[in-house]
Amino acid sequence: MSSGSGNAYCEDTDQGKNCGDAVTPTGVYRYQRRIDGWREAPLGRLYKPVYFNGGIAVHGAPSVPNHPASHGCVRIPMSIAEYFPSLVANGDTIEVFRS
Repeated sequence: MSSGSGNAYCEDTDQGKNCGDAVTPTGVYRYQRRIDGWREAPLGRLYKPVYFNGGIAVHGAPSVPNHPASHGCVRIPMSIAEYFPSLVANGDTIEVFRS
């Protein structure tokens, strides 16, 4: 997982403005929606995102460093992003915690 630096970022979504602090939010959530293919977002490109907390998603990325580098999403390698959405259904739970 990659979480961000703590800087505030905002994104306009179909539900309105979504602001976050660039840190993956801890807690227990449910997968809500998904997009097949690439999504162009103000903060970057997301491959096959599966959203679990508003605009926060598990998604494929060409670069998945071993240090915090995202704006709050959970990055996974592109090869895993190919099949990850088939492993989880909308309504399944995801638990995010600090290690």
